[in-house]
Amino acid sequence: MSLGTQRARLYVAAITAFVGGLIVASGMNWTKLGFAQSRPSAAQVQPIAEASNAFVAIANNVTPAVVSIEVFSAARSTPSSQRGRSGAPQNVPPGMEDFFRQFDIPQQSRPTRGQGSGFIVTSNGYILTNNHVVTNSDRETIADKVTVRMMDHRVFTAKVVGHDRTTDVAVIKIDGGNFPTVSLGNDVSSRIGEWVLAIGNPLGLENTVTAGIISAKGRSLGDLIGINSAIASPTGYNAGYGFAIPITLAKRVMDEIIAHGKVRIPALGIGIDDVSQEDAAVAGVKDIRGVLVRNFPSDDTPAKRAGLQPGDVIITADGQPVDRVSTLQRIVRSHNPGETIDIEAMRYGQRKNFRVTLMDADADPKVASATTRTAPSGGGIAHPALGISVAPVSTELAAQARMPMPVRGVMVSDVIPGGPAEDKLFRYDVITELLYPAPSRTINTTGDLQQALGRLKNGDYVSLKVFSLQGATRDPRIVNLQIDR
Repeated sequence: MSLGTQRARLYVAAITAFVGGLIVASGMNWTKLGFAQSRPSAAQVQPIAEASNAFVAIANNVTPAVVSIEVFSAARSTPSSQRGRSGAPQNVPPGMEDFFRQFDIPQQSRPTRGQGSGFIVTSNGYILTNNHVVTNSDRETIADKVTVRMMDHRVFTAKVVGHDRTTDVAVIKIDGGNFPTVSLGNDVSSRIGEWVLAIGNPLGLENTVTAGIISAKGRSLGDLIGINSAIASPTGYNAGYGFAIPITLAKRVMDEIIAHGKVRIPALGIGIDDVSQEDAAVAGVKDIRGVLVRNFPSDDTPAKRAGLQPGDVIITADGQPVDRVSTLQRIVRSHNPGETIDIEAMRYGQRKNFRVTLMDADADPKVASATTRTAPSGGGIAHPALGISVAPVSTELAAQARMPMPVRGVMVSDVIPGGPAEDKLFRYDVITELLYPAPSRTINTTGDLQQALGRLKNGDYVSLKVFSLQGATRDPRIVNLQIDR
């Protein structure tokens, strides 16, 4: 493979505060690489040399646009109302919390400093970085001072143009012109297993470069296809699973910030989940793929107005296949609030089509929240086939939940660990209808549920309409289960 071909297939994966590297010693054991004991020929090692040269070329091309970011936040006084649930003062000797709490003395936080990386994306000084780099520990308030250091040792004071906690993306700006830049690639057609480089400028180390394989596909030399965001580590060190923000999403967030000063988040207005085997079987989806419409966060959302219902399985959006939640989110986030998107879904074996006008997620303050209810009394009647026990809904509990009278449905009083309903049904859920298999049946009493289940055999699938006494929304959700007798 030629050097040009190698370069074309290599992308810069991320710019972040990443410390590491890849070192190949000259005295390596060739047997481990699959060569014979004798010294390898030039033809055998040529591919390794070409790959190495490609890495060098990419690093030289990109690193001038990689910057180190230093942040500083001054000490602040924190009143007791902002110290946490207990109201306990901070930074006091152990055992003295109660003594200081009685005086309600404002606590002085310590000055904080932090460092990270970013990369210049426009010649007039716009820089893309992480939200967690330029904000304080709450991820909401901006650090008092942001300083940018370039590879040529120039130092600038940066302005935070905007930041978004949900995607961990931030945009900062330095004054000047003719800055070196990184070109933005396209991660949509990336493939697992292709070579990538991760380049950073953290901790005053000038720059770090490491190679690996992630979901990436190269098209030209040095294009950026992702931003490292976090490492899930069991030890607390830089070892574990790395997570990156797709560059198409990061670029859209950046454009929103530059144009509007904030990120407008388009939304369908549905609660969703990845499709399980039970969901696919009930909906009539041959493969276990798609996104399940679980419920609606409020009584009036674009998806609900368009005709989507709980239990629908979304299989395409904008004409693109939807295999999981992250795919649907990426498609939706490629639009603006107010734009219309075509949705195709399966509902009990029937194909349905909808046109949904996307809402601005920040414009709807209605969010489902949990409330405290009185615990149901008694163990209820067990239904091992579903892995639950159910009981009548008491008048007291129905009144607390503002349920219409007379009360319909049966309430889940217990969920059997390891049963079909584990993590799908919960205490205080009220089952009101068995929708599948046809014909559907209304569930008013524990006897109705027993009779409906009696006609089913082991391995059959059921679809239940369920209300939650814990949620603020009165909309039902659909729960699909497989009978286990």
